[in-house]
Amino acid sequence: MKEVFELTTGGKLPKVGLGTYRATDQNEVNKVMKWAIDDMGYRNIDTAHFYYNEDQIGAALNSIKTPRKDVFITTKLWVHQIVDEKTIRQAVNEALKKLQTDYIDLLLIHWPYTSDQKINYDNDLLLETLVNAWTVMEKLYKEGTLKNIGVSNFLPKDLDAILEKATVPPAVNEIEFHPFLDQDTSVNYCKKHNIQVIGYRTIYTHREHPVVVAIAKEVNKTEAQVLIRWGIQHGVAMIPKSTNEGRLRQNTQVFDFSLSDDQMKRLDALKTANKRYCCDPSSKQSLDVLLTL
Repeated sequence: MKEVFELTTGGKLPKVGLGTYRATDQNEVNKVMKWAIDDMGYRNIDTAHFYYNEDQIGAALNSIKTPRKDVFITTKLWVHQIVDEKTIRQAVNEALKKLQTDYIDLLLIHWPYTSDQKINYDNDLLLETLVNAWTVMEKLYKEGTLKNIGVSNFLPKDLDAILEKATVPPAVNEIEFHPFLDQDTSVNYCKKHNIQVIGYRTIYTHREHPVVVAIAKEVNKTEAQVLIRWGIQHGVAMIPKSTNEGRLRQNTQVFDFSLSDDQMKRLDALKTANKRYCCDPSSKQSLDVLLTL
């Protein structure tokens, strides 16, 4: 897929990628990577330390025909890896080994928290810790190990702290993004600061809503294609997950149609539900859940 968003750090992020959360069976990962990358033209693969599949992703990518240089790989640091420079460098080296590569296209801080509750409940100390982690990522970016760097699930206040000290601003903020969640504040903040948004959970459980179903019929597309297209028209990169060959292909077929202003407004109006399916980064209760995972 040639359609990309250009990042401030110089990278070209494909507008549609493949999410891999909970994809841990090696045979299945091999099959999906071949279908997606070799057969369908996917060029954006999103993984994370927390997904426990960097090993499987690396093995699969090493077995396909498409050259490594043509695949944009994103991975993420988990909360217990946000400690100090030694820990972060070790985490990156482990990811490189598992992914069987000598560079990472995009590394994100997965959540704006650490595994130390004393730090998490001291806002000043937490922001200082995140800024220090970012400084290490900047070093790795300048050394060439990381081609692009960013964050995930960061709120504007968290990004403010990073931007105040950064020599390399975050290129990306990956957040939960679908019509049923009001993310206007975060998305508008990121646009103002030239931070590319990547959306996850976009097609999760939303496809059966009457508005989505109706619009899918109007444009003669699947409900998932409508939701992916909605995100792209908001300037957000999409990373839907599927292990089904047919749906994998369908999820790429979103550049031959557009949603009208009216259709976009009808989908945008659903955000009044303000429903999250993942942890809320502003909630300490969500933080407690994260640390049990």
